[in-house]
Amino acid sequence: MNHYNKCINYVNDHIKDKILNEESLHPWRKDGAHVLQHALRVNAITKVLCEKEGIELNENDKIVLEVSALLHDLGKFVEFHNHSEAGAEYVKPFLSDLLNNQLLEDRVVHLILHHSKKKDRDGDTLLNLLKDADALDEVGIQSLMMCSSWVDNTTPFFFRDLEYKLIHQEIGYIDRIYDRLLFKSSKNILDQRKAFVISAIEQFKIENLGSMTMEEFKLLNQNIMNENLDFYEVQATYLKELGLTGDHELVYSQDKIKMLLNCLDKKPNRALELGSGRGFDAVALSLEGLEVDALEYVPSLVQGAIGLNERRGGSVNFIEGDFYRYQPKFAYDLVYYLDGFGVADDASQGHLLEKIKKWMTPDGTCLLEVYHPDYWKKTDGQMMQLSEKITRTYGYNYDKEAFTDTWCKEGVCHMQELKCYSVSAMEDMLKAHSFKIVNIIPGGALDYERMIYHPKVSLEACMSYTLVVKKAD
Repeated sequence: MNHYNKCINYVNDHIKDKILNEESLHPWRKDGAHVLQHALRVNAITKVLCEKEGIELNENDKIVLEVSALLHDLGKFVEFHNHSEAGAEYVKPFLSDLLNNQLLEDRVVHLILHHSKKKDRDGDTLLNLLKDADALDEVGIQSLMMCSSWVDNTTPFFFRDLEYKLIHQEIGYIDRIYDRLLFKSSKNILDQRKAFVISAIEQFKIENLGSMTMEEFKLLNQNIMNENLDFYEVQATYLKELGLTGDHELVYSQDKIKMLLNCLDKKPNRALELGSGRGFDAVALSLEGLEVDALEYVPSLVQGAIGLNERRGGSVNFIEGDFYRYQPKFAYDLVYYLDGFGVADDASQGHLLEKIKKWMTPDGTCLLEVYHPDYWKKTDGQMMQLSEKITRTYGYNYDKEAFTDTWCKEGVCHMQELKCYSVSAMEDMLKAHSFKIVNIIPGGALDYERMIYHPKVSLEACMSYTLVVKKAD
């Protein structure tokens, strides 16, 4: 039996009747056979790349590349989040029997160990071929199939939502893959596959003409995000005018993020931030070693956050978009919403919680920073003279249980309302959406007489508190 067939049989023996702990919304990825199917496609793509690039491998290199391609994801059955490292160690006994050549065994282990680090490139031709082939799989017509599982196919908005998903996420994902490819032939293949996706989008536009996405329908009479966009754009302009747009807040965010991580039962690997603002928390989290997607609606804030990320060596994927339309590629073991949960009415908040639940892994965690009504009632009428021209005033709407944040400059004012919730109110809301609170972390409070911020106060006295939330059993 040749190396190819022995590898196929070896992988097949390990995937029989197994469910993969894949953090994915695609049902086929949970079946262990997905690892074999993906490996077979990657192996085939490496051969195509060699032919197109005119790369002539000797027999040993052919064996190393083929064996590596067929075994590269087997570690997902051992330790999903570190599958490269786990897989490289796991296959060593099999490689010893298969190859009986320490040099070849070491080469295969090296390729498996490093295949996930797509951004790291050197002169290792075999490793670069494996990385490019791995990145090219599941793009093209498969993009349509995958995107279809990211949207709700039980509603009349399915086709319009699928079009939106392809435009606003899949094309960007393909472009990010392009930047990581090394070989010209790989980029040509990706260009062809992208062209197919674009042609599908154009056909969707023709067939979906005049229709709405589900979120456009739900927000038809609310205009929540547009109102917030106006406020945050103005606020960002005022902060810049006040000289409060530097990177100094990153240190505070780093301390806060470390504190929050210490409150979790385990360190997460992949996180999604909702409302990332100027990006400090997202960058701080990425510097702790997490993969971070950060969602923000205000274009100017997204651009500023990207600059911060580059200056400070972060690895955050900043996404311009709103909560109600976002459809992720993966499930996250941490979803967090800081500063804070309250930009809409209760119904919209509930709708957001349902989306968060879908975005989380089964044992994932959600962090929600909630404004405390007792504190904000005391600030009603509190005005701060930020400069000769700019003022900021807090108020409280008792009918809506929301505090108001009003910025004025030379008589022109812009206001935002933010809902406040007691702990008991949040418990009821979360329970209604199949969540449970596992921890409550009080925040700080500002002494307006002395203008001193106290970073840690009691739950009764805090401006906001952060809930550590899990899916209910």
